Amino acid sequence: MASTAKYTFYNQPGGIRGASGFTLAELLVSISITLLVSTAVLTFFVSFAKASLAMSSYSEFEQDNRKLLQYFSQDVRDAEAVLWTSDQCLTLISKGVQTSYVYDALLQTVVRTTPGEPSQEMAQNLSTLTFCAYDKDGESIRIASNTSAANSETKMIQVIGRSSRTLSSGANTSADLISARYMMRNKVILTP
Repeated sequence: MASTAKYTFYNQPGGIRGASGFTLAELLVSISITLLVSTAVLTFFVSFAKASLAMSSYSEFEQDNRKLLQYFSQDVRDAEAVLWTSDQCLTLISKGVQTSYVYDALLQTVVRTTPGEPSQEMAQNLSTLTFCAYDKDGESIRIASNTSAANSETKMIQVIGRSSRTLSSGANTSADLISARYMMRNKVILTP
C-alpha cells in the first residue's frame, strides 16, 4: 500500500483543533492602527509642551512688567517733582528722596536707583522702552526739545515698551508693555 502524506493548515477549516493565529493581513492592519494612535498621542504631547513653553515665557514677561509698573506707579504717585534726562531716563523726587529709572538699550533692562538702597533691575529683555510725559490737561509733552519745560509741566507719566525673548526652541516671542497714565498726585502746577 502506498502511503499518502497528510498536510494540515492551521487557519484552514478542518485544521488542528485549538490552534489559532493571525494572518499577515491582520497583523499589518493592527500595527498600522497602533502607529496611527501612537502618532496622534505623541503629536498631542509635543503640541502641549510647546504651548507650555510659550505660556511660561509670557508669564515671565508679565511678572517682569508687573514688577516694573508696580514700583513705578507708586513712585510717580508719591512724587512732588520730576527731572527728565531723556525719554529713557527720569528722576522722581518725593520728600527729598530721588528715585531714578534708567532704561539701558544695550542690556535691555530698566534699573531703579534710590540713594541708600541697592539698585534694582526692574525688568529684563525690553527691546524698547519710553517714558512719556503729559501735562495737567493730558496733552503730550516733547521731552527731547525742552527738558526744563518738561520738568515743570509734567503732571502724568506713562511707560510704553516691548519685551522680546528667544525661546529654547529657537522661536522669538514678544509682548507689549503699555501702562496707564500715572498722575503725580503731590505735584503742584501753577496756572497763569
